[in-house]
Amino acid sequence: MNQRIVLVGGGTGVYQVVLHLKHICRNIATIQTMFDGGGYSGKLRDEIGILPPGDIVRAILAGADDSLSWSMRQLFSYRFNAPGTSLERATWSGFTFAALCKIHHGNVINAIQEMCQIAHCKIKVLPVTVDNAHLCARLDDSSIISGEGFIDCRPRDDHRRIESVYLDPGAQLFPGAGAAIVRADKVVFCPGSLFTSVIPNALVSGFSESLEKSRARKIMVINTMTNKSETDGFKASDFARELLKRLGIEKFDAVICNRAKIRPDLLEKYAQEQSYPVKVDRAALERCAHQVIVRNVVEQGEVVRHGSKLASIISEL
Repeated sequence: MNQRIVLVGGGTGVYQVVLHLKHICRNIATIQTMFDGGGYSGKLRDEIGILPPGDIVRAILAGADDSLSWSMRQLFSYRFNAPGTSLERATWSGFTFAALCKIHHGNVINAIQEMCQIAHCKIKVLPVTVDNAHLCARLDDSSIISGEGFIDCRPRDDHRRIESVYLDPGAQLFPGAGAAIVRADKVVFCPGSLFTSVIPNALVSGFSESLEKSRARKIMVINTMTNKSETDGFKASDFARELLKRLGIEKFDAVICNRAKIRPDLLEKYAQEQSYPVKVDRAALERCAHQVIVRNVVEQGEVVRHGSKLASIISEL
């Protein structure tokens, strides 16, 4: 119950892990990527000048106490359906976070703390940085794409591969995030878009140094499905190798992969997006980690999501 677990990532990956792990462990911190440039988060960033709130707010909602009312949960996740208006894809939580940033004179940390109080959040939610930086990708034809939203949402007929990603300008690690990593018993790199949600954290100056100082077990959860824009054709070891390169460590202590077969109807649905199950190449993966865990760790509803079984494995490791 008291082990210190730090979850690193962004988007739905961290959300799903927190949603279940908070019922097992009480000392959880999340470190969220802060380079979202798409959707309404990107619009708030461009027009109001605040750091993108999307991933931060998701983590807060995931960590909310069970006593949070149904209405408040609906408010936190509410998105306006108003095509052609200034409210298109706007969120209540985005507005609230932007207002709190302005009330606190641009202090993102104070805004996050206020949001956590509103949501009765049981975990610590930390930004990887408070610097305003943009994610850029260099593709295999030497072209550069600037902006997370443009990297992740390329057309399906764009078959160029990502060769490297970097921050422009560079960013410094938020001290609170560094301290959490150093004190942690486990640092878990959650599933998510590899080049736009997971790796960007490792690009922040000071992140790999804090990880090196930490005696925590370093754990990576491998994605269940590939992503056309980022990881088309990737096997499990490809995910691990790409992250290891940025972290500057030789091996993870453990990697966790899914072995459950995906339902045929879901396979067909994902195939329309040119997304396919990640193959677990165990022999190659063992060169990336001291322990390779291959189990059924997903739940299959309308989409494939990591569930409570993953949270149990993380807590038991």
